[in-house]
Amino acid sequence: MTETVSLTSPIQKPPRRFWRFGVGSGLLGAFVGFVLGQVIGRTISGSWDPVNGTDQQDLALVLGYVFGVIGWLCGLGFARYPIRRLRGQEPGLFADDHSEDGASRFFRLSTDHKVVGIQYIVGGLATFLIGGLNAMLIRYQLLSPTGTAWNPNEYLTIVSLHGSVMVMTMSALILGGFGNYLVPLMIGSRRTAFPRIQALSFSLFISAVLVIITSVFVGGIPTGWTGYSPLGLEARVGMDSYYVAFALVAIALTLVGIDLMVTIISLRAPGMSWKRLPIFVWSVLATTVMMALASPMLLATGYMGLLDRTVDTVNFVAPMGGSAFLYENLFWFFGHPEVYILAIPGFGIILEIIPVFTRRTLWGYGLAVVGMLGIAFMSFTVWQHHLFVSGINSDLRPFYSLSTELISIPTSFVFLAAFGTLWKGKIRFSVPMLFSLAFISNFIIGGATGIFLSDVPSNATTHGSYFVMAHFHFTMMGGLVFAMFAAIYYWLPKMTGLRFREGAAKWHFWTLFIAFNSTFLPLFVLGARGMPRRVSSYDPTFVFLNRWASISAFCIFASMLIFMANFVWSQFLRRERADANPWDSRGLEWQVATPVPAHNFSEIPVVLSAPYEYGVPGAEPVANLAPTGTPDPVDGDGNPIENPDRTPGVLLAGGRIFSLSVMFFFAAFVFSFFYLRSIDSNGLWNKGHLEPNRGISTAILLAVLVGLAAFGMVMHRIRKADERGWHGLGIGAVALGGITILLQIVQLASLGFQPSAGGYASVLVGWTAAMIAVEVGALYWLITLVAGQARLRHGIHSVAQESGVVLTSTEHLAASAQAYWGLNRMVAGVIVLAYVLLALVR
Repeated sequence: MTETVSLTSPIQKPPRRFWRFGVGSGLLGAFVGFVLGQVIGRTISGSWDPVNGTDQQDLALVLGYVFGVIGWLCGLGFARYPIRRLRGQEPGLFADDHSEDGASRFFRLSTDHKVVGIQYIVGGLATFLIGGLNAMLIRYQLLSPTGTAWNPNEYLTIVSLHGSVMVMTMSALILGGFGNYLVPLMIGSRRTAFPRIQALSFSLFISAVLVIITSVFVGGIPTGWTGYSPLGLEARVGMDSYYVAFALVAIALTLVGIDLMVTIISLRAPGMSWKRLPIFVWSVLATTVMMALASPMLLATGYMGLLDRTVDTVNFVAPMGGSAFLYENLFWFFGHPEVYILAIPGFGIILEIIPVFTRRTLWGYGLAVVGMLGIAFMSFTVWQHHLFVSGINSDLRPFYSLSTELISIPTSFVFLAAFGTLWKGKIRFSVPMLFSLAFISNFIIGGATGIFLSDVPSNATTHGSYFVMAHFHFTMMGGLVFAMFAAIYYWLPKMTGLRFREGAAKWHFWTLFIAFNSTFLPLFVLGARGMPRRVSSYDPTFVFLNRWASISAFCIFASMLIFMANFVWSQFLRRERADANPWDSRGLEWQVATPVPAHNFSEIPVVLSAPYEYGVPGAEPVANLAPTGTPDPVDGDGNPIENPDRTPGVLLAGGRIFSLSVMFFFAAFVFSFFYLRSIDSNGLWNKGHLEPNRGISTAILLAVLVGLAAFGMVMHRIRKADERGWHGLGIGAVALGGITILLQIVQLASLGFQPSAGGYASVLVGWTAAMIAVEVGALYWLITLVAGQARLRHGIHSVAQESGVVLTSTEHLAASAQAYWGLNRMVAGVIVLAYVLLALVR
């Protein structure tokens, strides 16, 4: 199935117009959407009075946020793509991504991975500053044992906002910023696999930050960053902001994970074997596995919490058939991999930097890779150590204690690689190297103190204390934040082409390193002596250490001011050009011009050797940047065109990984089904004795299976290169998909019960509503396939461009159909499982 289309066809270039999509139109769309959501929510609730029985309007606020985010995305211009796809067109990547060099391109929708990476870095640093300001407010309160600055509720909101913003920011900043910017350059690609998804993830991240900040205006968050029930269900509407924000972050992390994983798997340059892959790219790959699989669990947790607050399900309400322990299990199944989502990229950064400044080959390259992949795998086996004092079955404690201690083994592999590289190296103590060495020092303290939390008896005495908080900050701030600054000082000269002032940068390092340790080392003592975290007043005997920690924390903030001043001075006021490769690195990203050209490489390079052959006699260059000596052909706008044969694999890999992510989302409901059913007491599991209509359930199952068979025939014809007749089969599959959705809506509407009828009812409502949303998305995808095939049948051809690769519409259609086929089978599998559990087993 190949249509011959000229590879010099121009990429779509939007005409000049009075109205341009950007941040301004996005904010306008967000405002309009929020107002519309409020109107709809209050109408559904049956009253315009803000005090409506429950003393708050949860549904109105949630719908306001949802419609506000949709309006924000439409205002940025995201709606153009789905509309064109519904018309059967293949919208190319917009040429004006590269047509302007000014700052305005950072305030618009962009599919340039370098622009998105810098958007993530700048946006992440801004939100990092917000989280840091909240930390200063916390330490100001703790200067006095009576805590007179704010009342306990206000203080707890500040603590919750600090933790939530920091976790959200650091989750996205390294992978979203440096991952998006560097991975394509490091593997010899021009783009990430799915540029629009890359741009969408950043827009969702910004949405999440804005949503959670608004929580201070609607009652605040009284739970800390973990959002535990029953506190989360008893809180005022500010808790809705928390659930919505974390759901948005979960979607963003999942999308980033899928995009970068497929990029690494499918878009490596010739010669870029797995053994030559830069260690930072390996760290990104290990992290994306956790992001793609664990983040859907966070999305499911936030979704269930929102249902409990808006439509009276009882997923986490113990007296009515739910369980607060269910929330803890779901949250920490994401939450502990999240710790390594933060840590592993830091490992990759320091292992990327240390060989450059020791002029030695990375020692134990394979060992470090095994360590990172081992951490990623084992991170899914340790989550219940957070429940040691929460009522966990005592028989499970030895396993989770052992698995928590065993994860230190692959972690030690990474540090062995770092120490082996440092051994007898000719170390240059430049600023990136100083931050890398500080990372090692701080993370070792964090890891060593974590052993006390993996052991059940010591965990019972330190849980919920300042000891835990100090441990967490040594691993996260002492680790990831120091790695972040190492990356900024190391790679920002490549990103901007400008130098930092070395003297000011070293002042920043030493003040931050000393002040950080001075702040958090005393907190181990406070925790061991029994001071609990998240309290606004404390025993006067702890006043000296608290004041010492507070003054030291203010010094941390002062060090950040040094960084900000250096950043503004070096990047905006006294701009000094940086050398193309100031560190004399062998990394492929340093072999291109500074700043990086719009399309990275004039032709796809051929990789010749590993990037760490420092001091090796006769070592080949890392890559041949001009293997043919002739630049790749360009289109009418001067954009290079790559070989088209990789795109079908990109779409297929993306579809499969996305389907796996969706499966993990529904795995949360499967776990909830068995968990709540197993702890049933006094008939709370199904106290309403609910029996959904078996006939409707059977009709839904049959419609799904027949639709699956119809699309199976479509795929058979595509594989046989037979285009005849699959348009009709596609329309039939669309009709069956619509019937399936309608039947599920009828099923929900005809149940005649309140979700609060028990745990079973809550799982049924949440599962079915989520399944409808997934099926609507799948139906949209199927309609675009049918529309695209209809255009081909009528002789209307176009050129599609994905990940910088141009191919014909026929090839793109076949690849997209293959990817949809995987999603279709996954949806059918979930429907079959739902039928067995919810209709037969109950």
